[in-house]
Amino acid sequence: MKSFLISLLIALSSGGLCYLILTNWLSAVIVSSLFLFVSYILTFPLLEERKRFERISHERYRFINSFLISYSVSPSSEDAFTAATAEMNGELESITKELSDKPAEEKLAYLEGYFSSNSYKMFLALFELIKEQGGDVLKMSTCLLSRLTQEEEELASNKRIIQKTVTEFSILWLLSIFILVFIKFCISNFYEFLLGNTIYVVGVVCYFALLAFSYYGLAAAINGKLFPKKREGII
Repeated sequence: MKSFLISLLIALSSGGLCYLILTNWLSAVIVSSLFLFVSYILTFPLLEERKRFERISHERYRFINSFLISYSVSPSSEDAFTAATAEMNGELESITKELSDKPAEEKLAYLEGYFSSNSYKMFLALFELIKEQGGDVLKMSTCLLSRLTQEEEELASNKRIIQKTVTEFSILWLLSIFILVFIKFCISNFYEFLLGNTIYVVGVVCYFALLAFSYYGLAAAINGKLFPKKREGII
């Protein structure tokens, strides 16, 4: 519901801006409808997918760290699993509640499908080795914990890059919109001439269409739909 309301607000704002530039209701309705479709149907699902990916990456980092630290203190897989999921909520909390009657080993194996990463597979293999051979848990897991920390740092770094890219991208589009508004209010004679040209009207509508799809393209690129990406905590 929230994504629909945001999409509707974006659509109405875009349509209003189009009407301000062209004073043409048909063009404004076309632009609003297009933005509503692109935002709600295409772009927001990609943003939600990216948000879920980042959330699961953080949860995986916290879960494995908490489990190994707890197991190093008290070698009980049940206690370690309880400690690792103590502060979890949302989707992961629901999954662990459904698995409450299962032994810890089965829970860990089931969560492989949720965390879905090579790091978690390494964790499962390491835990089996620790159970079979014993040893210093933290010392044996040094390599894995280092890898998890590196993934967290990469994820944070890429998030900053994404935010910077989106900001720069938005500024460029805002500048181009400013030029269109400037033409209407500051070069009125030239604007009246352009407004009587069908090519200009169609061009402005196409401009807004390009704007809508450019944000979808940016979201797709960030989420790895346009270019291949690793799924280990990076873009």
